[in-house]
Amino acid sequence: MSAFTGSLIIEELQPGKLWRLVEPLRYEAGEKGSRRWIEIPAGFETDGATLPAALRLVLAVWGTYGRAACIHDFGYRLLERGAPHVCMPTRAAADNEFYTAMRACGTRPPLAFVMWAAVRLFGGLYLRNRAGITINAVTRFDRNTTMNN
Repeated sequence: MSAFTGSLIIEELQPGKLWRLVEPLRYEAGEKGSRRWIEIPAGFETDGATLPAALRLVLAVWGTYGRAACIHDFGYRLLERGAPHVCMPTRAAADNEFYTAMRACGTRPPLAFVMWAAVRLFGGLYLRNRAGITINAVTRFDRNTTMNN
């Protein structure tokens, strides 16, 4: 099963809206020992789980799914740049990795399914709305990061 190798360490940039990773976040996609790593560099900016205002009444931006939301944001950010990560070469792959990462974080299956369904339904709108915008949030990264430690 997929696994994260550390904790999520973030700092708030805009109260309730935007955070920055203080330390890199490492995630092994696929089965343990697959050596298919996704590493999000320190400095990456995220809004956590992207939730409409109405849903923020019942769901927190940061929950058991927080690290998975960072993986998903990172995957979408790379798709926006036209340089997708090898583990998330398409929007569907990024959305599916989000579900797998949520389960790896301990998010219960019903909530993970609802959140996955939401990104499948509305993630395309998000990417279309962002098309053509220069993203400066990621200042340094290697989209094909693999670590064999």
